[in-house]
Amino acid sequence: MDFFEAQDQAKRKTKTLIVLFIFAVLATGLAIYLVLTFALSYANSGDPVNSVWNTPRFIWTMGITTTIMVSCSLFKISSLKTGGGAVARMLGGQRVEADPDDPKLRQLRNVVEEMALASGVHVPEIFILENELSINAFAAGYTLDNAAVAVSRGALDQLDREELQGVVAHEFSHILNGDMRINTRLVGIIFGILVVAVIGRTLLYAMGRGSMIRSTRSSSRGKSNGGAIAILGIAFAIMIIGYIGVFFGRLIQSAISRQREYLADAAAVQFTRNPAGISNALRRIKAASEGSRIRHPDAAEISHMFFANGFKLALGGSFATHPPLKKRIAALDPNNIHIKSLDRKPETSNPKPKSVKRDRADFVDSITNPTATTVILAGTILDSIPQDSLKQARSPEEALKILSICLDPANTSLTGEALAPLQRFALLEIALATVKSLEQDALADFVAKLHSKAESDNTITIDEQCLLIAVQRNLTDWNRNVDPNLCSLSDVKKDFEIILSAFSLIDAQDDPGAVNAFEACAQSFSNFGVSMSPELESARDTERLNLAIFTASHSLFIARKALIDGASRISANDGILSDREQTLIRSLCLALACPLPR
Repeated sequence: MDFFEAQDQAKRKTKTLIVLFIFAVLATGLAIYLVLTFALSYANSGDPVNSVWNTPRFIWTMGITTTIMVSCSLFKISSLKTGGGAVARMLGGQRVEADPDDPKLRQLRNVVEEMALASGVHVPEIFILENELSINAFAAGYTLDNAAVAVSRGALDQLDREELQGVVAHEFSHILNGDMRINTRLVGIIFGILVVAVIGRTLLYAMGRGSMIRSTRSSSRGKSNGGAIAILGIAFAIMIIGYIGVFFGRLIQSAISRQREYLADAAAVQFTRNPAGISNALRRIKAASEGSRIRHPDAAEISHMFFANGFKLALGGSFATHPPLKKRIAALDPNNIHIKSLDRKPETSNPKPKSVKRDRADFVDSITNPTATTVILAGTILDSIPQDSLKQARSPEEALKILSICLDPANTSLTGEALAPLQRFALLEIALATVKSLEQDALADFVAKLHSKAESDNTITIDEQCLLIAVQRNLTDWNRNVDPNLCSLSDVKKDFEIILSAFSLIDAQDDPGAVNAFEACAQSFSNFGVSMSPELESARDTERLNLAIFTASHSLFIARKALIDGASRISANDGILSDREQTLIRSLCLALACPLPR
């Protein structure tokens, strides 16, 4: 699975959604115009109202319809842009505390943190749907920085750790594939269309009663009641038009969701290298009395986000947001070689993954593809961190201190010696997720202090700048500016050259050596048809380098992919990938809001 390609596919699907929404607005406006025209004609005793085509009436009808549908859709999308936590709370989700007493919740937190480290995304907010006894889950959010994962109580009670890991991996693939943004816009589009039906229904109820009373009085005086019938007809027709729009909107919602579920299942197996987990989780849903049914009244709005169908199927499955369980299981485990007894009780313990050595040669090749030991490695990293440090990172009161320590690679205050790079990044990610629950003013003050601390020696290194950008975006910018205008490669080419030159200078003994190392990045940009040239002097200018990193963080995903790939190739050019080089690449990925190298 390629994160960057998936993001581009998501963008293309978003454009398709926009086209479909524009068509829905135009079709709805035209239908309402025709209803209004014939209703007015009827109200005038069958006399034509000027003509079927009336430009001012058409403009007014389309203008009002467009304004209502677009504004309501944008309002809904905007309300969900604040993060996946808003969606989880809408369904009654409760945020999982940093150190919960419930062992099942602790297991859930451990699994989510492991998967975040393995997949290379930030640790999302974690929610539990306590009132849902079925087996289900969903991921929501608008960006990688404000994602949330919610799991039902039924999933925690009925799945063992391996199966829970498969479900969580499935949801993480939705985060990486860009499905969250598509899903959020789908909710907004359906809401905008539904508003028309709601308006029609309200008019039918409110205006209908008053019109019928007036028409009764008019009839007693011998007057025509054509106007009253016309009003009722308009209200009824608007309601029908709205629900027809919702009908087709749901079909679009379901079709797009079904297509993405197979990809998410396959990606979950890639992450865990264990088809047994997710396939047996699906088998448990099939065997459970509650299945995957979600009972919350607002769940229909996000039915396409769930791990499995949350509602009873209708119209032969046309509205099913997920493929049939049987087909999903067959795709994951066609020969049933991973099937196990579903009668036993799930494990309540929290078994630790075995330690597995990992070849550094895999590092560059695995930037967008998890290795077989990725998830096991993530669990091993967490096991190697002192529990007191992990507890601090999961505590909102202590996490800011952990962040400050982790931003300094030479800090020894936690264990008496400097943390290993992977330990430092694991604590950093966990702490970043924890402190989001703090007040924005406190976070902004903390970020300002970090900048002052970094500038205290009159220079900010490339490591510091990458992490400062990542922290600022995660803590103060994550709930706003979520859809900025992104720069193309041609706009940031000079900045990319400076960043890549900085990587080429790390191990180079002299400028010719740096230029030779720089040439290793050429393959990363071959598909763009551009030639990159070294900018060694600019790369030595710390202020210019920092500006280049900041600019690069606002470039297109496909451009960022090439930059990360190029930096990795330069670092591995001498056949040795040092801890510093690995740390720098991971820092760069954090700053660019991309999956970390694995």
